[in-house]
Amino acid sequence: MFKTDIRLEVTYNIKTNEIVIRANANKKVVRKVLEDFLLSEADRKKDHTMMNVREEYKIVLELDLKNDDRRICSVIGNTSVEEQIFVLVLLELKQLKILPIQE
Repeated sequence: MFKTDIRLEVTYNIKTNEIVIRANANKKVVRKVLEDFLLSEADRKKDHTMMNVREEYKIVLELDLKNDDRRICSVIGNTSVEEQIFVLVLLELKQLKILPIQE
């Protein structure tokens, strides 16, 4: 059974270029999670699926550390775009504030 140990919620507004991060972890852990995720996806082929066009995109990444498992949920519809948003987050992480998860 999946048990969420680390939860990361990224909201990206494409018009304003605003990034909001909510997580139950600090910046060091968030950076490691995103780097590991992107490295694990490096061998995958580019996703050519048409993305869902919206002003704001939200991606939720959950990790179950005991079972070495993860779940990702988004409304984007294109994994390559999800990865690009995560790269943007990594580039801006130093300046971003991590907010607590809202229940």
